[in-house]
Amino acid sequence: FETDRIPDSWWPLLQGYDEIWVLCEHNRRSFIRGGVAPEKLRVVPAFIDTEVFCPDGPRLATPRELLGRQVFLSVFDWQWRKGWDVLLSAYVQEFRPDEQTGLLLKITRTNSIPMEAVREQADRVLRAVGQSLADRPDIVLWDAVLSQSDMASLYRSVFAFVLASRGEGWGRPYMEAMATGTPVVASNRTSIPEVAGDAAVLVDPDDEGGMSDAMRRVLCDPAWRAELVRCGIKRASEFSWE
Repeated sequence: FETDRIPDSWWPLLQGYDEIWVLCEHNRRSFIRGGVAPEKLRVVPAFIDTEVFCPDGPRLATPRELLGRQVFLSVFDWQWRKGWDVLLSAYVQEFRPDEQTGLLLKITRTNSIPMEAVREQADRVLRAVGQSLADRPDIVLWDAVLSQSDMASLYRSVFAFVLASRGEGWGRPYMEAMATGTPVVASNRTSIPEVAGDAAVLVDPDDEGGMSDAMRRVLCDPAWRAELVRCGIKRASEFSWE
């Protein structure tokens, strides 16, 4: 559950259940604030398949525009809550097109928004800082449908994972990235600090400067990056279904 409270319309429906399972303590607190009796709530964390999402395995070729670049990957459904606006703005103000870095936005479109509209929304954000997608061949919006194994291969292929989400019910992409040995820059909102622990860089998702500083440090500090990788693999193992 991605917010800090439940809709008022849920409360009468929830009264009919003897037990309600939620994914994390943040969710439990949200339901309690909504009027659900604490004794009805049980925290049952989600899990990941660490046989699929693991450091060893094949890598997936990134889109050709990003070949030879140190790629920051973000995986999310195209909606404002995911903080793509902050991420785009932070990235283009920190990294130049000729810097051999790249930003790959691997998106889904569950709201059926056309890709043309996605690109226009992205361009609107970039225009606010004097740039555009046409000026930035190092930014790729990619809506390819990938299997679980291909997603694991994609995580292994990139330099770091970053998602400036304003709210998550649990944060599966963060954990999948950690499990594959990819360092993670994450949001400090809702359930994410609880799930990520000390295994990710936590940044206010509305702080463009903090987001860009974190990405720059992951790029330029090999020892720190290696420590994030080590901590991430360990943290993800705690959510294995085995």
